Amino acid sequence: MFYAKDSLAFKRLSDGGVKVVLRHFSDTVTITLDCDTWASVVASMSAAGETHSSFDHRRGESEEKK
Repeated sequence: MFYAKDSLAFKRLSDGGVKVVLRHFSDTVTITLDCDTWASVVASMSAAGETHSSFDHRRGESEEKK
């Protein structure tokens, strides 16, 4: 589990997806993103924004971790 800050955590799953956990006081919200959605998020948040190339690159990193 990677703890980002302010009770926000991420965990890489065996299928390449990512579990996102947000804790706020006694509430916990958990969502699971498949590898394509996670790749799109990472590519979109990069400085250059998402392109076909950046998406394919990030998706390839997810596929390698399987």
